[in-house]
Amino acid sequence: MKKKLLLLLFCLLITGCASADKKEKTIDHSKKDEISTDKDTSENLSSESVEGIINKFKKGKIPIQYSIIYTNETDPNGSGSHDYLEKGNFSDSRIESNFDKQEPLSGTIEVFNDNEKAKQRAERLKDLENGETIDNFPNRILSGKILIRLSGDYTEEQLEQFVNIIDGELLIEELGSEINLDDYPTATYDEILTGKYNGQTVCIDAIIDRISKPSKSILDFALWLPSGETYIYDGSCRLPYKVEETIKSVFDNANNGDIIKYATQIHKDGSFGITGIIDAEVIGQQNLDDVYAAYKENCIDINYEDLQRNQSDYSGTNFKVSGTVFQIVDESSLSAEYLISTDSGYIYVTWYDNSTARGSRFLENDSVSIYGKFSTLKTYDTLIDQKTVPEISVTFMELNQ
Repeated sequence: MKKKLLLLLFCLLITGCASADKKEKTIDHSKKDEISTDKDTSENLSSESVEGIINKFKKGKIPIQYSIIYTNETDPNGSGSHDYLEKGNFSDSRIESNFDKQEPLSGTIEVFNDNEKAKQRAERLKDLENGETIDNFPNRILSGKILIRLSGDYTEEQLEQFVNIIDGELLIEELGSEINLDDYPTATYDEILTGKYNGQTVCIDAIIDRISKPSKSILDFALWLPSGETYIYDGSCRLPYKVEETIKSVFDNANNGDIIKYATQIHKDGSFGITGIIDAEVIGQQNLDDVYAAYKENCIDINYEDLQRNQSDYSGTNFKVSGTVFQIVDESSLSAEYLISTDSGYIYVTWYDNSTARGSRFLENDSVSIYGKFSTLKTYDTLIDQKTVPEISVTFMELNQ
């Protein structure tokens, strides 16, 4: 009997060791620098739940430091029955250095049964504003049956970030009086940078490009803003929800290369964008090949080491980079991300144009030339450690012949 027991234990030990050997992970060292794409369990959350939307914002680089989900009883606006299915607030570190854990005031998310219910909620909020009630969240984004309401402290660029992440539409209030472009000064991009027009409404001349219609009601496009001898690229533009029909008609009928004069608000911090548009008209036409050539000519070769050491010296600088597609990190209908291998080191590139504007897909090992603006130094996880590399926002990405 003892011999049988010993034999059984020996067999179990052998089996256990074999199983352990099979479970051991291996690393392909030829891809040691590849970005880890292990899926987060948060991706299993519904994108139409408050928690799912919060995780989507975090993945889209919104620095959310805290969030809370309410019930009918704990809603700060009062207990009892509510139209929404789910509601939650969050705190964004860019907006709130200190926040109330019971009611953070960077933004609120409300999920409804359908799009019509979400629209009705937005309309009621607009009516309240016309009275004496002050809304802590005057910026509103509609995406299907979800209504996102955001603090008035967000900049134009930050609002666009939210809009792009959830593929939503920023709701703009209709103006009661007729707008005349001649009533406002025309400001160049360089003049706006000086802060001269902060808090004012101005006209801006821009060249429209990369027009596409992902759906019947949506028009995507890019704008080129003259700046000295070159141009500033403003990609992934989209008209706001409820824009005046006359403005919508201008953009719907525009062609790539048209010069559009549009009136918009310059925020107090100097930020501005298409989401604040109040009037527009086509005033001319520009040869886009000349625009592209001027832009590329003013892109400089990257000094990799100095950029790593002194990133603040290169804020907003346009670079030209040549290299090889080492990894396709992410691709979607709205944007794409790549890791590029160059002679000096890796470059992380993000392309915010939609798939139509990007054109044919790039493949790993493609030799490419990239023109774009330096964003920041990006730290990412590889299969074995972390790396920090320059990140560039793409304007052009071309296959080398």
